[in-house]
Amino acid sequence: MFERLPRPVLAAALAAAPLAVSPAAAAVLTPSADAFIRGGSNANANQNGGNAQNLLILPGNDLNFARKAYLRFDLSSITADVTDAQLSLDISFSNTAVGGAPLNIWGLNDGSGDNWSETGITWNNAPGNQNNPAGTTGAALLGQIVDTGEVATPGTFTFTLDTDALLAFIQADGNDAVTFIITGSSGSNGPVRPIIASRENAGPPAARLDLTLVPEPASMALVGLSAVMVMGRRRR
Repeated sequence: MFERLPRPVLAAALAAAPLAVSPAAAAVLTPSADAFIRGGSNANANQNGGNAQNLLILPGNDLNFARKAYLRFDLSSITADVTDAQLSLDISFSNTAVGGAPLNIWGLNDGSGDNWSETGITWNNAPGNQNNPAGTTGAALLGQIVDTGEVATPGTFTFTLDTDALLAFIQADGNDAVTFIITGSSGSNGPVRPIIASRENAGPPAARLDLTLVPEPASMALVGLSAVMVMGRRRR
C-alpha cells in the first residue's frame, strides 16, 4: 500500500523549494539571405547579386559604380526577449584608401519588404532603396562602422555594431525577419572597395548577429514537488 503525506506537509515542502534563475542564453545567427545591388544604367540596375560569392559595397558619388548590400536574418527561432544585440561583419579590403567615410548600417522598417528574394532583388525593386549611392527610404540608421579612409593595409577585419538603435530595431521586430542595408556614406570617395563574403562563399560566415536573451526562471519547486511525491508514497 501507499500513503500520501498530509497536505500541510506537502505545501510546506513546496514553499521551501528554492527558485533558480538560468544564466543568460545566447544565440548566434547567420544570414538567411544576402545579396548586393548595383546602380546606374538600366542594365546595371536590373542585375542581381544574390548568387555572388562576395557582397560589394562601393561608396562614391557616381551612381554607375554604387553598390549596396542586403542581409536578412531569420528570427523565428528566438522565443525569449532580447537584451543585447551585436552585428559583426568581416570586411575585406583589397587596397588602401586615401579618403573615405564610414559605412552606414540601416534597418529596414518592419513589414512586407523583408520578403525580398535573394535571387530576384535588384536596384530597381530593392525595398528601402533610394536612387542615390548612399540613400535609403523606409529604413532607420542603426549606426556606422569603419571609416574607409582609415584602412591602412589590405586584409580582412572584423567590425562590430553594438548600438541602442540596433537593439531597439531587433526588439521591435514583429514578423520574425530583419533586413540590414549597408551603404557608403554620402560624399565618400577613395579607391577602397569593402567586400563581405556572402553565404554562398565557402569560407566561414562573414556576417553574424549575436543576441543575448533574457534569463528564464527555472523553478526548483518542480524538482521539489517530484521529490515530495516520491517521499509521500511509501510502502508499508
